[in-house]
Amino acid sequence: MKALALLKNEIPFLRGLVVGSGPERQQLMWLAQQLGLRESVQWVGFQREAYKWYAYFDVLALPSIKGESFGIVLIEAMAAGVPVVATNIGGVPEVVADGRTGLLVPPGNSEALAEKIGYLYHHREHAKALANEARKEVELRFRHDTMIRYFIRLFEDINP
Repeated sequence: MKALALLKNEIPFLRGLVVGSGPERQQLMWLAQQLGLRESVQWVGFQREAYKWYAYFDVLALPSIKGESFGIVLIEAMAAGVPVVATNIGGVPEVVADGRTGLLVPPGNSEALAEKIGYLYHHREHAKALANEARKEVELRFRHDTMIRYFIRLFEDINP
């Protein structure tokens, strides 16, 4: 929310879409209100098929401040061709290669998050290049057959 507020003057028509209904929702809604973002944020709650919303995104931001184990949402967005900005925490760097398949920022740094979102907005060709590279990476690393081979090798290593 703070990053969105920081970008409000630079990109007046910028909107945030919050998908999900986790435990932080009420606090985020309060923060959006306090920052004057009531009209700038849409809350759609839990979505069984959240990936269908990615068509509406210019950028997906995942500003986790607590450990993010893996971030399936990142893989879904990258597969959909959406450029991503995420915090460099937990398993996120295993999915997002900073500067190659997306952009990473330090956790809790709203200014850095706003800067990267603004950068992608103003540099659409670079955003598109990151998204294309990310899609290729997801197709290569996370396809069903690739994952099946990975798990077979894992089980063979456990029980030779």
